Order: sequence, then C-alpha cells, then structure tokens
Amino acid sequence: MRMYIAIGAGVLLNMCFGLMYAWSVFIDSLGQELDVGRGLISLVFSVGIASLTIGFFISHSLYSTVRLSYLIGALSTACALGLVLAGAIPRLEAVIIGFGGIFGLASGVGYMVALQIAANALAKRAGLFTGITVAAFAAGAVIFSKLCTVGIETIGARNTFLVAAAVMAALGLLIAIALAASRLSIQLPRANEREPLIERVLTVHPKIFLLLWIGFAFGCLAGLVGMSHATGIIAAFGGSSGEILLGPITINVGYIAGGIAMGWSSDRLPVKLGVVLVLAIAGVSILAVGFTGSPIQALIALGFVGVAYGGMTAVYAVAIRRFYGRETVGRIFGRLLSAWGVAGLLAPWLAGVIYDLEGEYATAVTYVAIAAGLAVLASLALPRAKHAVEAK
Repeated sequence: MRMYIAIGAGVLLNMCFGLMYAWSVFIDSLGQELDVGRGLISLVFSVGIASLTIGFFISHSLYSTVRLSYLIGALSTACALGLVLAGAIPRLEAVIIGFGGIFGLASGVGYMVALQIAANALAKRAGLFTGITVAAFAAGAVIFSKLCTVGIETIGARNTFLVAAAVMAALGLLIAIALAASRLSIQLPRANEREPLIERVLTVHPKIFLLLWIGFAFGCLAGLVGMSHATGIIAAFGGSSGEILLGPITINVGYIAGGIAMGWSSDRLPVKLGVVLVLAIAGVSILAVGFTGSPIQALIALGFVGVAYGGMTAVYAVAIRRFYGRETVGRIFGRLLSAWGVAGLLAPWLAGVIYDLEGEYATAVTYVAIAAGLAVLASLALPRAKHAVEAK
C-alpha cells in the first residue's frame, strides 16, 4: 500500500510541473501587460526548456544525498518562489528568471524524481507506472491550461502566477507528507570513473548516439513550437476564445495519446521504423498547422503534432534500450535530452521572432517541417537494433 501512495505522489508531482507546457495561454495577455512582442515573450519558454534540461542533468546528484520528502519540499518551495517572482514584478526579466529559470530548473529536477519514484516503487510494473507518470506531465498541462485561462480572464496573467504559487506550495507539502509516509528511498548507480571522456559524452557507440541526437533535436522542434505557440497559432487563424483555449489542450491530449500508443507499439516495431514514423508525422502535421484554412483544421493538425511529440519520448527510450541495453536507459537518455534542451532554447524564440516579422506562422512551421525531414534522413542511417526480446 505504501508503494502505491508513493506512485500516486509521483504522478501528482509530475502533474504540477505540467504548468510549463501550459505556457502558451499566458503569451497574449502577459505580452500586453508587459508591453513586449511575441519574440521577446517567447524567450520565457525557451529559458524554461533550457532550465528543465539542466534540472535533468543535476537531479541524479540529489537523490542519494537528500531525503526524498525534504527534496520535494525544497523543489515545491523553489517553484512557488519562482512563480511569485514572475507575478509580483511587472518586468519581462522577472518572468524569465522566475518562471523560465527557477520554476523550470525545479521542474526538471522534480520530473526526474517522479520518474525515479515510478521505477523504484514497484519494479515488476515499472514500465506501466513510468508511462502513467510521463502522461501525467501532459495531463497537468491540460488542467493548468483551463485553470490558468480562467485565472487570466478573471484576475490577469501576473496574478494568476501568484495563485499558482500558492497551489504549488500546498500540493508540494501534500506530496512531501505522502512520500515520507511511504518510506520510499531512491538510489542511482554511480558513474564509472574509468569511462573515457568520449564515451561519457557520446557513449560507446558515438555514431548511433549522434544520429539519435540529431533526429531527436530536429524532430522535437515541431512539438516545442506547437506547445509554446498553440494559442497564438489558433488566434492567428481567427479562432474564438473557446477555440484558442483548445489549442494547448488539444496538443497535450495528443501528447498523452501518442506516448501511450507508441509506447505500446514500439515493442512490436523495428526501432528505425518507429523513429522514422514519429518524425514523419511531426513534419507533416506541423506543416499542416501553418497552411490550414480554419481554426478547427489547425486544431486537428496540432493534435497530430502532439501525437508525434509524445510518441518520440517513448520511441527514443525504446531505441536506447535496444541499442545499449536496459541498464543504461536512464543514463543515456539523460544525455539525449540535451538535444531537446538545445531545440527548446531556440525554437520557441525563433518562431516568435519570425511571427513578429511576418505576422503569420507559415514560414516558421515550414522551417520546422524541413528540420523534421532532415531528422528522418539521419534516422534512416541508423543500424538495425536488437529486437525487444533480445534487449531485455
């Protein structure tokens, strides 16, 4: 029973961090409140993605040195303080530091804590609970998209940050108490100090890792642009307030569906086919986003962008398992996430800059679709991987 309490706490923890992917509902209102353009306001999400990535990398050093309940308490406090900073000071710099920097960094550490909870609580069903925990991040984004939209319409964007800070603090306390009651502890294997530097960076199979890195970096551009600009995209097509709200909800629902579907099917498909499939869906769907004729069509296209984006997480995790073995998935996937961090730092900002210059998203999504095509080409060069049964 205690382990199920721990898993529930991990799921709730990851739902809290889903606020990061609800960012697009803040773009228009916050831009007006701070009197800044789409390009500058998009820097917040870019910094947030970079901070998440840093959080992924530093999280492993905290699990074995800090008691889990204390760590969650510290992370929730940091999240709350970051949101207070973003809401209390009417400057773009405060939002970048508070939401993008502090909240993003704490969320990155917390995200990996949640995954480790799922992997450690019930080892025999770790795969199932890991999938549920990953989906919880997107589910949190759906919930926060709705709640924050209501808050923005009622009290404004900055005050909504302040309310979110109180919510984070309260939920963090609840999660910390639950984890303390579960008595769950997390330990990670120590890195091999004799491992050559080149292998620490590029793994024992540098060519494979570089091909995976390029494919993931270029492929996730579609999802990052869609997530960060969902409301702006629907608004650009003249969508109603209800349709605009559906933008981030649709792409996050697609993310959940794609993660579950590709997680299930990736054990039945060759690695190369699974990778190429999600990248192709990403390229076609993001291109459709920019050239549809109505808000409804754009919403459908965004849904498929979400499917591809969610599917990438599952497919690339399976690819690493097939190429490197089960015991190295966490360590190598952490390195691969640097591709996601680089893409996240650049894509949302550049898409916003291009929109400010041209007043539409067609050019930006065309570049993203071309990048997805390059990702497909890189992935076609991957060698044959072991079958799922062989990789166990």
